[in-house]
Amino acid sequence: MKATVGPGLKNWISAKVVSKHALHAIVAAEDGNFFVHHGLDYKAIKKSYEFNKKKKKLARGGSTLSQ
Repeated sequence: MKATVGPGLKNWISAKVVSKHALHAIVAAEDGNFFVHHGLDYKAIKKSYEFNKKKKKLARGGSTLSQ
């Protein structure tokens, strides 16, 4: 996990030093269904594929935290 320590400073920290509540808040903000699909969100992938096909360009990704 990367954490911002100060203006422009980023250091790797262990997830073990971050509270469970903070980790869940990060996951919820990034991907509210992460604990349901366990890192592979087929609905989001399909939705982005269809959106990109309609726009005829790579305009949206379907990745989650782990992809």
